[in-house]
Amino acid sequence: MAIKHTFTSEVEDGADETLVRPVDWNADHEGTATPDAHAASHGYLGADEFSPIRPISQRGIPFVYKNWMNIDGFTEAHTGSGGFTPGFLYGNLVTGITNNSEGIIYDTAGFWQAYAGYGYSWGTKVNIRQGTTQTIWIGMLGVPATPSLTQNHVAFYLDTSGKLWASSGNGTNGTQTDTGLTHTNGTKDWILSIYGNATGLYFYVGHVLKATHLLASSYYPNSVVCYYTMYIKNATDGATRAIFCYPLNMFAQFAY
Repeated sequence: MAIKHTFTSEVEDGADETLVRPVDWNADHEGTATPDAHAASHGYLGADEFSPIRPISQRGIPFVYKNWMNIDGFTEAHTGSGGFTPGFLYGNLVTGITNNSEGIIYDTAGFWQAYAGYGYSWGTKVNIRQGTTQTIWIGMLGVPATPSLTQNHVAFYLDTSGKLWASSGNGTNGTQTDTGLTHTNGTKDWILSIYGNATGLYFYVGHVLKATHLLASSYYPNSVVCYYTMYIKNATDGATRAIFCYPLNMFAQFAY
């Protein structure tokens, strides 16, 4: 892209070439796009906000985006009269009206959980339609159809009292941390995200860190496949329970 002054001088050049002459004023100027000094102030790979491709190309980060206009790549495992209805902005995951009815969808391929060589992050927004008398799991589960506190998993867990937990497990033991958030009635919007690396698991709600599971002192899945899962189970009779599921974003960051 050429850069020139808007003013053009018509004065003839003088003989002294050591002076700035009209020809120099009128000439194209050379621009330099070097955000390195600014980029060095960033904590994440020195990345500049004007060059989002930079960290991706440097570290080989696959990116997954899933909207819910369809469930391509996902499996349904509902029980009772639970189900999933795709939509333009969000999908609607529901239970039936009976106790223990379940709405379950999970990705078909799975994602390898091993934190020594890379990190990953995912985030989504959910709208929970009722506060209590239901169980909800959102995250990476080793056995999506039968969630438990000890199975291989990294997920958010909403218990029947409406309390939100950060949860992880290694197949034998589990670690649960109270996020300090509860949902007791009406509807609730939460933006949920988890970041994992070789140091620990970091649980965010509304972009605020709510729990940290350090790998040196917590139970977590390692060298196993887990599946991104959205699960809701009714804990009462006579009414359905539902989650509005907004688009999912996931990254994996490889170390080398």
